[in-house]
This record gives sequence, structure tokens and C-alpha cells, in this order.
Amino acid sequence: MKNKAYILLDRSGSMQNMWREAIDGINNYVKGLENAEVMLAAFDTGGYDVVRNCSTNHWEPLSYSEVQPRGGTPLLDAAGRIMWSMHDSKADRAILVVVTDGYENSSSKFSAKEIKDMTKELTTTLNYDIVFLGANFDKIGDVAKSNFGWNDSSRMVHTSAKGFGDAMSSLSAKTSDYFTVGSKATALYNDDELKKFKS
Repeated sequence: MKNKAYILLDRSGSMQNMWREAIDGINNYVKGLENAEVMLAAFDTGGYDVVRNCSTNHWEPLSYSEVQPRGGTPLLDAAGRIMWSMHDSKADRAILVVVTDGYENSSSKFSAKEIKDMTKELTTTLNYDIVFLGANFDKIGDVAKSNFGWNDSSRMVHTSAKGFGDAMSSLSAKTSDYFTVGSKATALYNDDELKKFKS
């Protein structure tokens, strides 16, 4: 059974205000996974970089300085690239975790329609999952719906800097359940959880 978690990290300049929480949260997320592969890609207008692509057993904790906030937010272009990798992985179960604090503002290679089509194929045809974490960004649902065509509010988490660590730890447990059981429903967030992560 091949399980793979994909993490798309917005490293635009505005992420600076909660960078430590983001890095700590990602490390804790991976720490809670077992017998899986993880790909972490960071993006901004300066580039798209695959920072980690390894098994959970070989994950080296990400440092605060290894990837640093800068530039703008070409979310569609970054999403398209990581979705290609996700599609080509031939994983039995896979999840994409999108961490961002703002709107798409500078993509040139992928359109919203292309990303919506890719989202539909991944989540419907391949039965993969997608979760959005809005880092101090309460409009994360707008991003998911308008750019990805994703309308599942139970997978759109608005988290404060304080709540980010708890959200990532919770998602780690949910991801493990999804990898074990195979049902995307295990990655759902209930209303109480969504409220807690905002505070």
C-alpha cells in the first residue's frame, strides 16, 4: 500500500508573521505519520521548490531558515505542479495539504479552470483528498472554491497562529486514519474543531 502526503507551503512575504508556527506545524504533521511518503513544496514568485520528497522515516525536520518568506503568491501555478506530481505518483491513497495566507495573485501557467479540472480528477476519479489551511486567513474557503472548485467546508480550516499547531496535529491523525481506512470522510473537520483553530 503506497500512501503519500503532499504539502504545498505558501512562502510569500506575508507568511513571515507566522512562519515559526507554520514550520513547527509541518514538522509535527509529518512526525505523526507512519509508513508514508511525504512531498513538501514551497512556492512564491521567486520559484517553486521541492524541499522534501522522502519517507516519513527519513524526514529531516525543516528549519526556520531553510525556507524563508518572500515574494508573491502564484498559487495556481504551484498547485498545478504539485497536482501533476500527485497524479503521477500512482499512490493508493494521497492527500494534498495547502497552506496559504492569501489569494492567488501572480500565476501565468495554469488557469483556475485547469486547476478545477485537476481537482475533480484527483478527488473523484482517484479518490484522493485535499485540505486547505488558511494561515491567519479567514477567506480560505473563497480560495478553495474560486480557484479549485472545491466546496467541502469541512476541509477548509481558518487557523490563527496560535491554533496552527493544533490544526496540523489534528490533521496528522486524520491523515493517518485516511491512510489506514481509505475513506476520505476520516479527514473531515467538525464545527467545534473549526471554531477552536480560529482562536
